[in-house]
Amino acid sequence: MAAHKTLANPIFNPLWRRVALTIFLCLWTGVEIWNQTYGWAAFIAAITIYCGWNFFVLWEDVPSKE
Repeated sequence: MAAHKTLANPIFNPLWRRVALTIFLCLWTGVEIWNQTYGWAAFIAAITIYCGWNFFVLWEDVPSKE
């Protein structure tokens, strides 16, 4: 099964970009928890989990459009 088509973009083919985005979202979740905005923390955590699942479990490289 391939990643969700909205995330299936050639820009995410390099592993470091997928890792960087996932780490950024984890840090953002931590900032929201630190600021005690738990609703936003839950929302960003859900996005983090969604991206992590699609980027590292379901991911298949997308051919470039060149």
